[in-house]
Amino acid sequence: HFTHLASMAVERYRYDAERERRATHDTLTGLANRVALQIFASNLALDSGRAGLPHSLAILDLDHFKLHNDTLGQRASDRLLAGAAQRLQQQRCGGELRARFGGDQFVVVMTGDPDQARTRIEEGLRAFAEPIDLGDARVVLSISAGVVAWQPSTASLDDALFQAIAAVEVAK
Repeated sequence: HFTHLASMAVERYRYDAERERRATHDTLTGLANRVALQIFASNLALDSGRAGLPHSLAILDLDHFKLHNDTLGQRASDRLLAGAAQRLQQQRCGGELRARFGGDQFVVVMTGDPDQARTRIEEGLRAFAEPIDLGDARVVLSISAGVVAWQPSTASLDDALFQAIAAVEVAK
């Protein structure tokens, strides 16, 4: 009887963990999603040890993604997004969190000032110079980035995102 109860408890734990992962991660890329980004930002603002540290927030926007989608099709574009996310994960860019923000945009939250963050982002984006192999096509991605200073204890995530989106538009 005890073995059966233990087995049920383990199965329930696995089910809950999978359910939480699905709620907080993008199914296509495996990166954190907006829900996880919001949770991370809230926890960061409440963490007295880290909330006072300077942070930077970067938005990375895949240039010409609509053109890739229109010419290669949605399946290839999905593989392109997944490949971009994989490279972002591998490079880490010094980030504490990498998330798919939506469509063809990604967010990276980093400890440090914007100049340090820009340098780390530039170093991380070098990995995108190599083409992503989609099977029947190889695509080199161009990425525009907007990096802004963010003090989680005094500025909202939405304010930082708004500023970073504006910085991306300037970069384009």
